[in-house]
Amino acid sequence: MAAERAGDDAMAEERAADPAPPAPADPIAQLKAQRATLKKELKDCTKQMRNEARRKRRLLKKAGDLTVEELTWLMVR
Repeated sequence: MAAERAGDDAMAEERAADPAPPAPADPIAQLKAQRATLKKELKDCTKQMRNEARRKRRLLKKAGDLTVEELTWLMVR
């Protein structure tokens, strides 16, 4: 009986160590989960693109305000 309990404990620990949630058995639930994942990925990519465009605009504005000497100094550096 103690051996069975030890085996059960080992299985419980093994399940607890598994970080991935079990995939839903229902195909509709799987598609909904996939849709949610893709929606989050789209949101993250859109946010990253907006941030990069904003950063580029700021850098170009700063570069436009520099003199030729300052730009030359930055390029040599």
